[in-house]
Amino acid sequence: SALQKLGDLKGAVRDYSDAIACGDPIALPYCYRSAAYESQGDAERAIADLERASVHLEAQGDRQALSSVQRTLQRLQNRTLQVKR
Repeated sequence: SALQKLGDLKGAVRDYSDAIACGDPIALPYCYRSAAYESQGDAERAIADLERASVHLEAQGDRQALSSVQRTLQRLQNRTLQVKR
């Protein structure tokens, strides 16, 4: 979102949350909100949103996007494990 590009991560999270609240079963707002959470240093919420996005992408049969989301999810999970050690 424009807010994320301007560095207003809280505003961006709010906008993506509003899009998710509309109830459309789409993955994109989860992916974008995940990126905003990651930029804020909140890996747990970023991971949770990518997991939700994966469910939507799998249901939609979008294998290419699912693969991309799963790679990002794996990267975040690995980084989180390294930090906990």
